[in-house]
Amino acid sequence: MKKILMRETGSVDVLYEVEASIPENADNELLIRMAATSVNHFDLVIRKGEYFSTIPKEMQPTFPHLLGLDLSGVVEKVGKGVKGFNVGDHVIGLNKTGTYAEYVVANPDDITKITEKADLEKIAAFPVITGTAWSAAVKNGKIKAGERVLVHGGAGGVGQMAIQFAKKAGAVVFTTASEKNREYLLNLGADVVIDYVTTDFRDVVRDIDLVIDTVGGKTLDNSYQVLKKGGRLVSVSMPPNAEKAAQYKISASFVRGELPSDVIQEIVEDYTNGKIKLNIANTFNFDVEDVKRAHLSFDDRATSGKILIIMGAQ
Repeated sequence: MKKILMRETGSVDVLYEVEASIPENADNELLIRMAATSVNHFDLVIRKGEYFSTIPKEMQPTFPHLLGLDLSGVVEKVGKGVKGFNVGDHVIGLNKTGTYAEYVVANPDDITKITEKADLEKIAAFPVITGTAWSAAVKNGKIKAGERVLVHGGAGGVGQMAIQFAKKAGAVVFTTASEKNREYLLNLGADVVIDYVTTDFRDVVRDIDLVIDTVGGKTLDNSYQVLKKGGRLVSVSMPPNAEKAAQYKISASFVRGELPSDVIQEIVEDYTNGKIKLNIANTFNFDVEDVKRAHLSFDDRATSGKILIIMGAQ
């Protein structure tokens, strides 16, 4: 089988392609034939060697390293101790040991069986962004109907999902994005789109109940001011400043995503039935030059939407 590894941290040139034996799954594992994976910010952070202080020790790379978190595919083998899966099942999930390979061994706790009606390639876009957005908006953000929610970076993968979770909960949703994405985000359900290039969001919004930050930096730093006392700030980009949170009398947290099976099953069903939208910006083939292009495409801030790498299992 083909797999794409990184030999060290650095530019896309640290990626290289190898032929390897199909791995053997243990009794408590699944072997999955990959349909697709997607490129996430986390992949670039690991490849470049950035922000290691916020990455759990068990997820920091040793080399050679297999990148990738999202997966969709077909179950090829089921370990003797695994219940609830059969050979041929269509599945989606996260794989913390990497996904840039034609076959991967996975922990069944991180994998969800899904309807065969779902487009296996496109749904590879969902696990990381869905888990992150659900954790930020629902589990930690605790959105309630009628609340005012500000989502920073609405055109990104996590932002798109956070907007839709917030609207489903009955919130009024403000989002920051570039002008070119206005109509798309309004169609997702955003009530107000603020062009971050020309407008300071602090001039537009106030008395916000919940800020979901996917951007970090100055955007995160300026967000404390727009929250009402007792409001909530949830960041998926970097840890908030505890002193500033206390100063403005708000709660602030940094979250990583988790992905309950019932949540991803509902999202896949909703997407298959047209109730959830997702912008897929581009797809790339599974070879080292195309994977390099996929990384460069993600790094281009002019690109919005998810980037998929297609292996082809159906």
